[in-house]
Amino acid sequence: MDRNLLWIFAAAGLCLCAVNAHVQRRYHFVYDFMNMTEAQSYCREKYSDLATVESEEDMELLRNMADLSRMTYPGGNSDRAWIGLYDDISSWRWSLLERSFYKPGETEFRNWWPGEPNNKKGEEHCVELYDNGQWNDDSCDTQLQPVCCDVTGSDVTFVLINTSMSWTEAQSYCRNHHTDLAWVKNTTDNQRVKDLVSGQKVWIGLSRESWKWSDGSQSTFRFWKQESKEPNNNFENETCVSADFSSSGRWEDWNCDYKRTFVCQSPNVTFVLITDDMTWTEAQSYCREHYTDLASVRNMAENEEIKDMIPFLNEVWIGLYRESWKWFDGSDSTFRDWNLGFSEPNNLYSKESCVAADFGNSGKWEDWPCGYRRAFICHTAGITKQVFRLSVQKMSPSPDLRDPAVMEDVFEQLQQKLKDEGLNENIELSWRKQPDGNILQKVETKEEEEEEEGMSHDSPLHSVTRPGQNLHTQDDSGSPGHQDTADPGQPESSLSLPSPQQCPALVPSWLRIFSSTSSKRWAQSSSLLNQVNSPQTAPIRR
Repeated sequence: MDRNLLWIFAAAGLCLCAVNAHVQRRYHFVYDFMNMTEAQSYCREKYSDLATVESEEDMELLRNMADLSRMTYPGGNSDRAWIGLYDDISSWRWSLLERSFYKPGETEFRNWWPGEPNNKKGEEHCVELYDNGQWNDDSCDTQLQPVCCDVTGSDVTFVLINTSMSWTEAQSYCRNHHTDLAWVKNTTDNQRVKDLVSGQKVWIGLSRESWKWSDGSQSTFRFWKQESKEPNNNFENETCVSADFSSSGRWEDWNCDYKRTFVCQSPNVTFVLITDDMTWTEAQSYCREHYTDLASVRNMAENEEIKDMIPFLNEVWIGLYRESWKWFDGSDSTFRDWNLGFSEPNNLYSKESCVAADFGNSGKWEDWPCGYRRAFICHTAGITKQVFRLSVQKMSPSPDLRDPAVMEDVFEQLQQKLKDEGLNENIELSWRKQPDGNILQKVETKEEEEEEEGMSHDSPLHSVTRPGQNLHTQDDSGSPGHQDTADPGQPESSLSLPSPQQCPALVPSWLRIFSSTSSKRWAQSSSLLNQVNSPQTAPIRR
């Protein structure tokens, strides 16, 4: 598309809301001009996110909402608003969707030609295999012969189809006549396909749908402007999307730094138009601060609603953008510490897809080719381990507390108690054995020296391992783990067993010593144990 560089000047901020009765989302046109990042931040703070569009009805709604008089930008390219679509350039996936076919790691094999994939002109979203066995991304409309696969159990047979077709046509053909387009899981499969095709380029089943919605929506609805062959990445780095409401709300890819109006959304689908000029990033921040987020436009109706809000403005920001950097562990952390002095990430030597921290420069981040060899940093999840003590008082008749079946019974009840208290998630419970191999040990007390009755068994009972949380006991003195020496016969546990009167089915007969103690003792024990069951705030070792 032909575009002119322009300066956007701030205007008075106004908001307009609308309700979409047939979806659980409100769109909010924001007529403050912001870039894509700002618009997304704004929408996430004030609404839910930038607008997601799911259908023609949503677009019709947005068109009816758009107020073009408030979307006029000096220098042209007016009537446009950011929506929540962005380009994730690394989203390659195999056509064969049935997960049961894949073993761990078998979807990750790649054999790219050097310098590929490069997404030339923003149009290369499908993968061809060259006669040398290496891969290239190409336009999905290219006419090539496909390689299909037949999958039976763990056996995969490749079949060359001697008819040229587009990638989409090839996918349909393979799914109708075989299992799917060829899935290449390793070098052996790659060699088999190479030997099969005999010196020609062929389609295989790898493609990407790089455009994603800011709010994580799975909507596949697209409303690109056809006359300018959008998305066309015309000036490169066009990874954010605006809707042109002077052209039925049709979508264009744009550089994310342009400042324009944008559309936020909230769960009940209300749009608020902000008329202040902002970059996309400013608009995102504004939406998130004052509403929920920049608008994601899900369908034609929502797009029409936004359009009706801006009849005299040309362009508004919506919540569509591209953020291709991701964490290996799947973390959704948005923190970045790029070395801005070198304009990082700058892809200086091409294919700089990995990140190193320069600790000679305050740990600032730089993008580098992933093949470089250097030191690295690992991390582990924080784990907290606690050891609790359970004392039980012998009664007559009494079971053998060294009997494995009895200890298993106790163990199962403790596990059930954890579950009942909602404390079982991410917890491993186990007995801690003494050096002699026993779990329980006899504890001599002054009372036992005076009386033969009253013998107790003390178990340094069980260890609880729980990532991310500390639990500890505390007596009336406030000392963790302290036991009440004024009453050595009192049974204690790190986990509160219910009284027999409250829940007799959970307490075995040999533990009914709880009910035979004085009510005062039981109250003291229950009070202590209930404190234990409430998660305590404590430092967590990472």
